[in-house]
Amino acid sequence: MGRALTTKERAARQRIMMALRKWMEMNDISRQAVADELGITRGHLSTLINANRSATEEHCEKVMILMDAKFAVSKKDPLYKELGVKPLVKRKEMRPEPKKKKTKKLRPLSKFECEFVADVAKAWVKANKNSSQSEFVEVVRALSIGIRS
Repeated sequence: MGRALTTKERAARQRIMMALRKWMEMNDISRQAVADELGITRGHLSTLINANRSATEEHCEKVMILMDAKFAVSKKDPLYKELGVKPLVKRKEMRPEPKKKKTKKLRPLSKFECEFVADVAKAWVKANKNSSQSEFVEVVRALSIGIRS
């Protein structure tokens, strides 16, 4: 087991992790991409940048290299191809496409749910007298799907 960290060492490591967090937000870099580069899990990275745990000296060195060297190079830079730098994945690219709900796998409505949908539909018709039939169908369909999902 190593020696205990001094207050100055702990503060320096926390400042590095705070700088990493700010850098990730400014460049819209995902936590998963940074964690992969550091060789740790996303949860571990979260505990480090939220200051719930102290980072090791090795983590701090990797973070400094990551922020200063690897991603300071833009794609427009002529040295970009020579350096072989691959940019981290942006957060927006990491998000999966939203899944569309399939109505085929929905369970049938119970008697109580049918009565509820009918009551809401009647109230909607009274409130929206100038609406079209297609709007009414959309409202009832959305309500019945919402109840069953």
